[in-house]
Amino acid sequence: MKLDENRANFFFKFINNTTIYKPRPINSNHGEGVAMLIRSGIDFVETNIFSNLNREIVEIKLKLAQRDCFILVYYNPPNTELSEVVFKTLSDAKLNYIVCGDLNSKTKSIGCLNDENENGKKLEQILINYNGQVINKIEPTYFILGTQYKEILDLSICPPLLASTLSSFCVLKNSLQ
Repeated sequence: MKLDENRANFFFKFINNTTIYKPRPINSNHGEGVAMLIRSGIDFVETNIFSNLNREIVEIKLKLAQRDCFILVYYNPPNTELSEVVFKTLSDAKLNYIVCGDLNSKTKSIGCLNDENENGKKLEQILINYNGQVINKIEPTYFILGTQYKEILDLSICPPLLASTLSSFCVLKNSLQ
């Protein structure tokens, strides 16, 4: 099943929320694409800073503590190199941002429990080079039902100054198990 406008309007229709989505390219064999839910009453503008990268990203700009903040949902498929350009662009422009998503970047330095991969090594360098901070708690975000397998695949990353102002972060466990 591939995500199209009709399916998105059916599956992502949540009361008191606006949905922004980007379907996966038609030639892809897996999954649906990326989506973001924004609670009603939050003023935002959909942006397209990264549309030229041909990546699975949806992005918005909103006001957070009187400053613009860019929120990105980014899916990086397995065996696809993590885009350094995303983090470089945000850092160079000195933007407040939160990048959320499945980056398929496994590294023990952020709490991954199982294998490490090349994207994990690349993510470590990105965090150092562009002053990013993973705001996840060290708890799994991915589970394979019926097995003991669990891993931290979904990450949320922002600049340290913004991270210091966040009051909480959690994984919605009742939706995952």
